[in-house]
Amino acid sequence: MEGFHDFMRPRRLSTLLGAASKGPVVILNASTAGCDALLLTSAGVQHIPLAVTFDQVTQLVKHLKTVTLSGSRDQSEPPHAHIEGLLQQMPPLSTTSQQLFRQAVARGAITRVSWSDLVFQDVLATLWTSVIDPVIHVLELKV
Repeated sequence: MEGFHDFMRPRRLSTLLGAASKGPVVILNASTAGCDALLLTSAGVQHIPLAVTFDQVTQLVKHLKTVTLSGSRDQSEPPHAHIEGLLQQMPPLSTTSQQLFRQAVARGAITRVSWSDLVFQDVLATLWTSVIDPVIHVLELKV
C-alpha cells in the first residue's frame, strides 16, 4: 500500500542519518549481548562500546522504580523502618553507598526524600561515568 512500504520494519539508515542533519543523535542500546551507543552524524554512524552491562542497567532501573514507587507507601511508617525496608527490596547498591545509607538512617540523619535524592545521585553518577562520558569523549565536547 502507498506510504506503508516500511511499515513494521526498522528505520533505514538514510532516514536515521537525516535526523542528524542539525546535530549528532545518540541511540542507546542495552541488551544481554552488550550495551553500546550509536552516534549518528551527517558523516555516518559511529559505534561506542559502553562500560555498563545489561545486568547493571537492569539494577539501575530497579533502583529508580523502588525510589519512585516508595512515595505511594503508608506515610505512617517510621522513616527508619521504611528506608530499611526499601534497602532490603532493592538490588545491591555499591557497598560503600549502602553502608553510608544505613549509617545515616541509624543516626536519623536521612529522610525518605533525602534517601531518594541519594539513590538518584548514585544512579546518575553511574550513568554519567558509564554512558554519558564515553559519548562526550567521542564527540570531543568540553564539559
